Amino acid sequence: MLIFPNYVVVFLINFYHSTNDYTYQSKNLWHNSHGAPEIKMPYHVYVLLCQDGSFYTGYTKNLNKRLRLHMKGNGARYTRMHKPKKLVYTEEFVSRAEAMKRERKIKTLSHRQKKKLAKSRVKSK
Repeated sequence: MLIFPNYVVVFLINFYHSTNDYTYQSKNLWHNSHGAPEIKMPYHVYVLLCQDGSFYTGYTKNLNKRLRLHMKGNGARYTRMHKPKKLVYTEEFVSRAEAMKRERKIKTLSHRQKKKLAKSRVKSK
């Protein structure tokens, strides 16, 4: 967890207030036990489409880093054997427990249901 000096926190809060994305950004701003604001990284549940048409589902705190690992073949045993093609779905959660629960739920879906899920939230970049 990162703790920022007061002047940085004021800047961050003012910056977040000045953007249209304030509600998204503000959920990452928490207060520690001393009342000082700190930034918490959200957890991401993601689904990758592999080159053979299968899907891989996982969760992580740092999505970009995890995707790079998968692409290099270091992310998971499954993605070493079934090369990832692209990211097709993401969801964000505040707690690890919520992310793990959602990951488990997605893993129980059929291939057809995962395709439908992927079409509902395509991540474009």
